[in-house]
Amino acid sequence: MLSSSALKNWGIGLLLMAILFPLVFDIFRTPLNTWDEARQAVTAQEMVSSGNWLVATYNHEPDLWYTKPLLLIWIQAGLIALLGHNEVAIRLPTMVATLATALLVYGFCARRLRNPAAGLIAGFVLVTARGYTRPHVARTGDFEALLTWWVLLGVVCFFLYLETDRRRWLLLWGSALAAGILTKSVAALLGSPALLLYVVSQRKLLLLLRRPLVWATTLGGFAVPALYYSVRTAVQPAYWRTVQVNELGARFSEVIESHDHPWPYYLELLRDEYFTPWYWLLPAALLALLFQRRTETGRFMWLLLLYAGCWLTVISLSQTKLSWYEAPVYPLLALLVGLGVATLWQQLTARIPGPAFVNTGIGVVILLAAVVIPYKKIIDLTIAERGNGYTWGEDTSPAGFLKRYLKLKPDIESLVILHAGYAPGLLFYRQAMEVDRGIPTNLTADLPEALATNTQVLVCSLEGRATVEARYRTTELYRDHDCAALLILGPQ
Repeated sequence: MLSSSALKNWGIGLLLMAILFPLVFDIFRTPLNTWDEARQAVTAQEMVSSGNWLVATYNHEPDLWYTKPLLLIWIQAGLIALLGHNEVAIRLPTMVATLATALLVYGFCARRLRNPAAGLIAGFVLVTARGYTRPHVARTGDFEALLTWWVLLGVVCFFLYLETDRRRWLLLWGSALAAGILTKSVAALLGSPALLLYVVSQRKLLLLLRRPLVWATTLGGFAVPALYYSVRTAVQPAYWRTVQVNELGARFSEVIESHDHPWPYYLELLRDEYFTPWYWLLPAALLALLFQRRTETGRFMWLLLLYAGCWLTVISLSQTKLSWYEAPVYPLLALLVGLGVATLWQQLTARIPGPAFVNTGIGVVILLAAVVIPYKKIIDLTIAERGNGYTWGEDTSPAGFLKRYLKLKPDIESLVILHAGYAPGLLFYRQAMEVDRGIPTNLTADLPEALATNTQVLVCSLEGRATVEARYRTTELYRDHDCAALLILGPQ
């Protein structure tokens, strides 16, 4: 027979598996998204083929549209070299970062704060928050999941250093600071003023200012990214000027690419779409602070509130607004909800007579009942995205079509892809076909002058298909929406 402790551990383990499932479910099945993810994948791909690990390129040309440091791209390039040209190499860093984030959310509550119930609640809230478990954050190979991990790790380590006075937490905070900047530049610093406000509120500012290790760690956190910027600028002189325009002020003071929204944009996203229904439980965290204000849990909740509030304030004041800019606040808000709800439940059950295991059982049932609908919704949305390689619409992208066609026709000997315009996904899959499968592929905006009989041509527009059929007799091998694979039978 299992002991009650073993049963409890098994139960927690099963709940953790349920929590983590949406973060890994189908993550490698959906084709690369047309925009940022595919472009970054091409950059990583070309880094491997060229051996140039310092300057970002796109279509084998230096890329100054892409000015962020290269930590994520380095990881993806290393995985491409190890695993091949596929979605696993591009999205594995995201999956690891999201799993680590969810486990830290649970583990910190369970081990440090001795409140596993709060950790379980916070974990379920995090993975059922659409703003987090969505394309461009936890579902694709973009910067946000990795940045969110570094931000959360930094907040936790900074708090632990102030609580324990142990050097290792300070050094880990400095490492997270440097890694965050190397992931997404100044975006990693948006919540930093909250750390200063928290130190002042705890009356520890003078204490920290007197410690040389605090100064050394902080300077080191900035020195490592500064070294990267210096070296890359020496190799690519226009790089730093572009960084200044693109990252150090322009996005804050100017609207870029028509991404302008009113100042409450992020709060409305939280309320109406990306943090429902948990948004309405945030007041529970404020109420719980009344019970916990003199405890370690209360101090941690206060830091979370300051940091999330600071981050949301800065991005709300920025002129350029994109929905994924708020990604790092979701673990913080999930922790606030988890700690708030668990605290209030504990206060309530302490006043209700009865065995503790009965109250625990009731709490688990309530938790599962509360998350079942949001949990199902996240799974349904993930399934709906399987065939959609285009983040912001229902279109079936050429890259997604090519991925599905290669799976159906693994014996292709050569392929012509007729496509005009921006197509990073096609560039990635074309390279994958040539390197991993040895399939010669011609990606072109103009139909070649002469196509041999039995050549396969992929088109994803009615105009492109009409162009092919005006010059050649064809038969359709496969079709999905406007995309089709045509076999050339001969000239008209």
